[in-house]
Amino acid sequence: MGLMVGQVDGYANVGFTKKDLDNHFQRTRRAKFIGGDSNATISYLLGKADVDSMAMARYSSTDEGRLANLFWADGICRSDYQCFGDVLTFDTTYRKNKYRRPLVIFSEVMLNKSPSVVVTDGDEAIKAVIREIFPDATHRLCGWHIQKNVTANIKNKNFFNDFRRCLYAPWHPDEFEEYWENMIKKYGLEENEWVLNEYEKRKSWASAYLRNKFCAGFRTTSRCEAINNFIKRFIGIRQSLLELVQNLEHALRDYRNNELVSQFKTLYGEPVLTTGLEALELSAANFCTREILGEVKKEIQGVVALDVINEENISTTVVLKVKEFGGEVKAFLAATFCAMKRLGLQKLPDSLLLRRWSKDAKKYLDESSAGDTTQDREREFLMRYGALSVAAMWMVVI
Repeated sequence: MGLMVGQVDGYANVGFTKKDLDNHFQRTRRAKFIGGDSNATISYLLGKADVDSMAMARYSSTDEGRLANLFWADGICRSDYQCFGDVLTFDTTYRKNKYRRPLVIFSEVMLNKSPSVVVTDGDEAIKAVIREIFPDATHRLCGWHIQKNVTANIKNKNFFNDFRRCLYAPWHPDEFEEYWENMIKKYGLEENEWVLNEYEKRKSWASAYLRNKFCAGFRTTSRCEAINNFIKRFIGIRQSLLELVQNLEHALRDYRNNELVSQFKTLYGEPVLTTGLEALELSAANFCTREILGEVKKEIQGVVALDVINEENISTTVVLKVKEFGGEVKAFLAATFCAMKRLGLQKLPDSLLLRRWSKDAKKYLDESSAGDTTQDREREFLMRYGALSVAAMWMVVI
């Protein structure tokens, strides 16, 4: 810029500003296909796909011949989605590289397997895409972002606490409606535009309306945010596209190593029985992963605080009414283990066991009878691929 100013004798005679020049250089430095960073990255990913038959890499270009979008997934990621792809979380907070392009981590191109629930932070563009791409999926709004919006729009700590009950309490919808009506009257918010708008969206965030939707424990996008924070260790603002891809592979390698360590502890660790209901606890320990066992033990320990005050037989169903010690009489949804104790069960019923929580969640099951379409055969091959990949990693470790 200084050279050109000197040539024309003054800034006023140049015809553009330094910011214009900076913007021009930014545009011309963006990745192009012919030679350079984008071409090297695409060649790298396509080469990986040649080695890994279940990996995939796709890209698109702009009219000017520059890289527009780049998508890739390796075989293990695609196989994992077949095992666990029932709940999808998506966070629109991105980490960018030197080209100011966003890195987005999500699950797609997975043999048209649609998730049952999608959890997002409420971005309007994402909501529209979910309705189009996953019309049968339930869209759940992130609880953390909802709470943040409450604080930003209603400056009242007591209202925040009451709203939080609306968000997470396992009520029946009628209980929610009654509580909501009393709450907005209490704070004089009957005409508040933000409150009215949140009420219209209540079926996307209130647990009362989502309690029958399996969310795998996801009520927020915090898992995505945790992944983003982890990946920050591997991604820098000055990195090239190829460096970004390679460093993401390093991050994924660390994740898989942690998974392997956790699986080893699950398979070879001896559970310590602490709840007093040893038969049920041992049944859970024999089935569940180590992490899930910890959550199950919390539920079993909760039985101590519950008392059965009434038992009623309705046809083939036994209805138990329970109360919390020192609390009001209420039919608790989370009293499953209390009922098991009352009935003297010695093991967890199969109907309550989800394979996704089991030690054998990735074990290959022959699904060749599922169908004869190309997609069915590809899915079967993908599941076998994932099982073999896990077995191969175990061989290396052992």
